[in-house]
Amino acid sequence: MPLAAARFDAVRDTQKIFRVLLEALSRPGQLYELPRVGFVFGSTQTRSSAFNHFQPLGAVLATLLDHEVTFCLLGQEDAVRDLSIQITDLTSSHSTGREHANYVVSLQAPDASLVSQLNPGNLLYPDTSTTLICLISDLASRAPDKQNGTLLALEGPGVAERQTVWVADT
Repeated sequence: MPLAAARFDAVRDTQKIFRVLLEALSRPGQLYELPRVGFVFGSTQTRSSAFNHFQPLGAVLATLLDHEVTFCLLGQEDAVRDLSIQITDLTSSHSTGREHANYVVSLQAPDASLVSQLNPGNLLYPDTSTTLICLISDLASRAPDKQNGTLLALEGPGVAERQTVWVADT
């Protein structure tokens, strides 16, 4: 997603992002592109900011997080520390351990065991489950030639018919 020229608008931009997220979550396996929105981290004058790589992730988190939920960032310690501060300032959410977090955000492709460490919720209280968000370099509906990655098969409740999604190795 190319960087936009304006500052992130907490009302208009979150509405745009939310509509796309809602559509994507209601159709697992279908790929959607986030709309262009303003800068979440830094300003238009600080385009060389270390957080430019995280602008699309910041837009998603600014849409989903607020003072009532918690998050946990996983990744390199220095990036996690600095980005956690920025996310807290942006959303009023606070960071916690992955076992208590409403949202776990991996700054790289997670290993397979991570999913089993998160709260799955239950039939009576599905809202208590942990949402996993992963920052990846590329995503496609099928594996491109000569590129490393993982092809995931999605099927089951909520998936109309079997879908495949290719996730790039980061």
